[in-house]
Amino acid sequence: MRGLPHDRWSEGQNEDTIVEMIAMMCLLSKRLLRSIIEGDLPLVRRSSQVVRQELANTALYNTQPGIYVLFFVNQDGKSPSAVEWAEAIRLAELYAGPGLDSDRYADRPQRLHGDINGLYNGKRRFLLTPSDIKRTDTDIKMSATRVDQLSQFVRAMKGRLTHELAAAKRDEPMQRAVSEVGYSKRVAARIQEHIAFRSTNYLMSLFRLIFRDRFPTRRYDIEGHAVMRCISHEDAAIGEILLTTLAQAYVTDGGGFCHQPAGENVVSANAIEHLRWRLFKSQVMENESFARRMEKETALVAGETDCHNTISGYVTTANEVEDGRAEMEALAGRARAVVELAHGICREEIEVMEKLQ
Repeated sequence: MRGLPHDRWSEGQNEDTIVEMIAMMCLLSKRLLRSIIEGDLPLVRRSSQVVRQELANTALYNTQPGIYVLFFVNQDGKSPSAVEWAEAIRLAELYAGPGLDSDRYADRPQRLHGDINGLYNGKRRFLLTPSDIKRTDTDIKMSATRVDQLSQFVRAMKGRLTHELAAAKRDEPMQRAVSEVGYSKRVAARIQEHIAFRSTNYLMSLFRLIFRDRFPTRRYDIEGHAVMRCISHEDAAIGEILLTTLAQAYVTDGGGFCHQPAGENVVSANAIEHLRWRLFKSQVMENESFARRMEKETALVAGETDCHNTISGYVTTANEVEDGRAEMEALAGRARAVVELAHGICREEIEVMEKLQ
């Protein structure tokens, strides 16, 4: 996991981090983990009832923080072909280029996004920060940082396409779909924000619109899935880093739109109370298959003699679980009293429970 944008985070990590990573991978079935690594989860989901059920089970925990993966595919779960990606890369370079031809082309994806009536006056909507777009005291068309990040993606994709275009199956869907990985307190809602172009990755938005303009009938777009529940505060950063690496989702990999170091923008994890994290972990530890797999995988790393000692630093003990449950019962009692005062209205009960937590 070295030689990647998150290297600064990696420095100084210890054995506890390794155990956390093992624990997170133990939350995934081997089949799901393999699909994330190979970038074909959308296809596997359509053909495997087991994977569909696992994703559905993870999605049930929609109020629990988690990690999601977005894949750029069509309605059949298939990635664009190498030929289609080569054309999209050409158009992205045109979009970021100088001259009238570039200015004319830039209007096409921007108008699909609703940017009409010359709103940006030749500026590149997806290569400027929101503050740059609003400025009237400068004629800057593009952010140097964003242009550089686009260039990194283009170079990496060209390297990948060199092999893909030489293959006999150049017109068939590429096996590993381009992806984006993220953390959120509310995963389902966050995925919908990406789909709606709100608070989303600008590179992903640009290529979504380039494909929509160039290949309108092929209906390529993003498909998102919650793939992992976070059960500790550390999981927010560790999980995002782990899955971004496994999915090869950095722009420098030629496999993803992630242009920022994973694990740096997970501050919302700080707002989750310690008691809730303990509850999340206790729920997982009730799963016997997880505990067995955790013990087995940790043994491979630490050696059989140190296995239980290593796990003990991670696992919530039975006493801690019981303490957490007692605290939750006390909170529930207080909540019931408040609900009675609120005339037992169901909606108010939910709001009060959330406030108390």
